[in-house]
Amino acid sequence: MHFFSDKIGMVVGGNYKQEQQPGPNAAITRDGGQTWQLVAQTNPPGLKEAVALLPGDRLLTVGPSGTSLSADQGQTWQQLDTEGFHSMGCAKGTCYAVGAKGKVAVQQFK
Repeated sequence: MHFFSDKIGMVVGGNYKQEQQPGPNAAITRDGGQTWQLVAQTNPPGLKEAVALLPGDRLLTVGPSGTSLSADQGQTWQQLDTEGFHSMGCAKGTCYAVGAKGKVAVQQFK
């Protein structure tokens, strides 16, 4: 879960027993968490474990099923890769992701 302001936040997830399973796995709130709305029915694909806001109001999410990017508040997603990561942090457009067995990745977004 990540809140981008006091009102707007996103939660991602999925089925940890079936990491590649498609299905609704992301929701957004625009009222501080009082209500939540699914943002996409089948994307981002698979289990997601972290979400971050990038410059240009884009969203990035990672999980064991790969990394996905959205430019429209999560309505549609572009899968960037299938590398598995479990957590990430982003600052000023640079994201650091970590995965199993010491895997670390750095990606810069402008």
